Amino acid sequence: MSGPILGGFSDLDVNDKEVQGIATRAMTKINAMRNGIFYMAKLKILSVKQQVVAGTNTVIEILAQESTCDKTVN
Repeated sequence: MSGPILGGFSDLDVNDKEVQGIATRAMTKINAMRNGIFYMAKLKILSVKQQVVAGTNTVIEILAQESTCDKTVN
């Protein structure tokens, strides 16, 4: 019987609601940190891995591109 490796990373479903929320928060942080004129837009979540140790570590790979939405316009 095989299962997740204790302390190792496990794959998560990229369509999971929690994963979608993590991706949205990540894109918000990326856009806040970027000096570009335009926002970055998430195109697709490519992969998600999660590790449960003394907390939770999540590694998410997102395909994104610069949008035409100007960050300087309110």
